[in-house]
Amino acid sequence: MLKPNGRIVFLIDYQDHYSYFDSNLSIYNFLRFSPKEWEKYNCSLHYQNRLRHSDFVGLIEESGLRILECRSCGVSMEQERELKTMPLADEFKKYDFDDLKIPVDIFILTKE
Repeated sequence: MLKPNGRIVFLIDYQDHYSYFDSNLSIYNFLRFSPKEWEKYNCSLHYQNRLRHSDFVGLIEESGLRILECRSCGVSMEQERELKTMPLADEFKKYDFDDLKIPVDIFILTKE
């Protein structure tokens, strides 16, 4: 669908979307749940994937697209502390802290 040398922009929000409606929840809240536990909360009408920045980079590279630019939004020191002290589900323990903490990315991609 993308022409050679075309450009496409993606904004990817890695935050727990329930945190938008419940100020008691961290933007990282959903990282504490195992896949089985998360099934209880992740309804099909408001599906949230829990892929992280490095997962998307891998998917983009596998697709044959090239990343021209990626801008990652920062987080507050309080949010960093929350993530550092929060118990993570086993599947998220493999990620680097700097990968996990990214709340939003903007990717500019091209097809060559």
